[in-house]
Order: sequence, then structure tokens, then C-alpha cells
Amino acid sequence: MAQAHIQRAYMEFEEARRKLQEISVQQQKLQKHQATVLAQLHENETVQAEFNLIKDDTEVYKMIGPTLVKQDAVEAKSNIDKRINYFKKEQSRIEQSNKDYEKQKEELQKKALGIQKWLSENQENIRKLQQ
Repeated sequence: MAQAHIQRAYMEFEEARRKLQEISVQQQKLQKHQATVLAQLHENETVQAEFNLIKDDTEVYKMIGPTLVKQDAVEAKSNIDKRINYFKKEQSRIEQSNKDYEKQKEELQKKALGIQKWLSENQENIRKLQQ
């Protein structure tokens, strides 16, 4: 019976460790995505600042592949505003996901520490069972 508890504790500890590694991988992916989103947000904010300097009747061109296509300035400003709004929402979503991962990570670390403590407290019983 005690051996079953010990095996279960080892299995739970390994499971917590595995999940912690998975969370770390996910957080790294999230950080890369966040860097991309922030770069795109800053780029669009720069474009928006430039659009704020021009009049609505100014000719604006958009690069599509190797060609420049004429675009309405008001429409272009609207598109940039929408893109900025999207990137801000995406940034908020990323921050929330990161908070969720941190919470999961804390819970798993507490669980792993509890198991580790229990195993160290029962070290003598473990030795007896192994003999």
C-alpha cells in the first residue's frame, strides 16, 4: 500500500514537471508572438502619425507586391485605425494568456514542492521498501 502511494507520488511529480516544461514552451511561443505584435503595432502607429500630418484629399499610395496602387486617404486612415485596434486587442489577449500560464505554473510548482516534501519526509519508508 505504501509502495503504491510512493509510486503515485513519483508519477504525479513527473506529470507536474512535464506540464511545467510544456507551459515554458508555450510561454516562449507567446513571447515571440508578442514581440511580432508589438513591432506591427509600433509600425502602424508610426503610419498613423504620418497620416495625421496629411490632408484627407492628399494622394496616398499603397504598395501591393512590386506596384503602388492609389488609395483614398480616408480609407487608408480607417484601415490603419482598424489595424491598430486589432493589434491592441491581440496584445491584451497575449497578456491575459501569459497571466493564465503564470497562474498554472504557480499551481504546478506548489504541487511539485508538496510532493517533493512528502517524499523527503517519507524517505525512511522508501528505503525500507526498496530493501
